[in-house]
Amino acid sequence: QLRAITATANPAPTALLVKIANNGMGRARAAFSRDFLATAGITCTETTLQELPEVTPPLLVLCGADEQYEEQGVAIFTQLSKTCPRATLLLAGMPGALQESLSQAGMQGSIHRKVHKAETLQALLTQCWNLTIS
Repeated sequence: QLRAITATANPAPTALLVKIANNGMGRARAAFSRDFLATAGITCTETTLQELPEVTPPLLVLCGADEQYEEQGVAIFTQLSKTCPRATLLLAGMPGALQESLSQAGMQGSIHRKVHKAETLQALLTQCWNLTIS
């Protein structure tokens, strides 16, 4: 049902996967995020923080390793909140003990294997692209 709604959306829903580094966990979380969002017809492109485009889609997903989130997460979400103020900012993975500090820095949610996929995707389609889900 979600794919049918996004198939008629103009423009088509797109998300930007922002990799902290091109390491194994960053690639794995980007692949998970791409597959997760694709189930609702959201297409994804990948970039790095250094190559962040001036115009960004309404959804950005930060992809990296837990250690990178611990060391750089607050600074990155703070930067993304300033450079992409209208975007919804998500974390790929479970924030765990970092939930509060990352949320204060601008993280608005996370996607991981334990979230309710249909509810999360429905909320994102409504929030980011104003698509009505009945």
